[in-house]
Amino acid sequence: MKSAIGRRQFVAGAVCAGALPWQAAWGQAYPGKPIRIIVPAPPGNTSDAAVRLVAQKMSVMLGQPVVVDNRPGASGAIGMTAGLRSAPDAYTLTMISSTSTVAAVHLIKQLPYALNDMAPISSFFSVPSVLVGVKSFAPNSFKEVIELAKSKPGSLNIAYSNATGAVVAARLKQVAGIDVTAISYKSGPQAVTELLGGQVPLMINDVALTLPHIRSGAVKPYAVTSAKRSSVLPDVPTMSELLPEPLEFFGWTGFVAPVGTPAAIVARLNATMTDILKSEDMLAFLRNMGADPVMHSPEQLAAYIVAEEPKWGRALKSAGIEPQ
Repeated sequence: MKSAIGRRQFVAGAVCAGALPWQAAWGQAYPGKPIRIIVPAPPGNTSDAAVRLVAQKMSVMLGQPVVVDNRPGASGAIGMTAGLRSAPDAYTLTMISSTSTVAAVHLIKQLPYALNDMAPISSFFSVPSVLVGVKSFAPNSFKEVIELAKSKPGSLNIAYSNATGAVVAARLKQVAGIDVTAISYKSGPQAVTELLGGQVPLMINDVALTLPHIRSGAVKPYAVTSAKRSSVLPDVPTMSELLPEPLEFFGWTGFVAPVGTPAAIVARLNATMTDILKSEDMLAFLRNMGADPVMHSPEQLAAYIVAEEPKWGRALKSAGIEPQ
């Protein structure tokens, strides 16, 4: 496992404050060929759909094709490694998530990259998770789920597919005092398929992924993991409203290039992403899937990653989740 890094080292090393004259000229000439965005997740995921909209809008704004390249596997490590080992010329960008960055350094023993291998470009969105049950599952409220779990220790399984789900499931067991089994799936769509097929009665996953199934009535929402109620699920309580201790965790995403990418190009890409996130159709897309846009400068994203890393480390350790 790569070690954690200091705030100054990452912020100063990953993002240069200014550009040299030759870098500025390079930034003006960029892009001169197609751009690839690596998504460390399978196609069909909600974040994948959001990135594809970004790619369409980037292509128009930058005048070059922007192609999405899905590289799922190993909690995002396969795609992250491919992206961060590419040339530092910003023709290969990578979508990052809390799972593939600040959680990965604590979940994967032999992680083939470090956080300071990244040149942060821009944040993208944040999204809470929601505990849901398949329609045929008897409990109709969070309280009834907890009561059933206490009456039948060890009998309930909860599916999850990312680090947020892992932490929330483990902390839920601790805070609510229940004995349930958390089952990890390789992807969100796979976990949803198992839930809808009745192989597992409960799931903790992103609101964005589960929202279509909540709206169709195929699953029942019990509680969200955000500090406040979700705007798309206003009638669903937060876990912190229902538990004796706060339980607040959410996932987030962003975009990076390999470290060493010229600052002028990073700045141009950040400005492009900011314009995209301000566009009405992008805002509508994110809000419809229960996500909130996040507009960070490269320096702000670098500082945010540094602040999040120990937080996730403490949460995973407290939950008893060991690196594999």
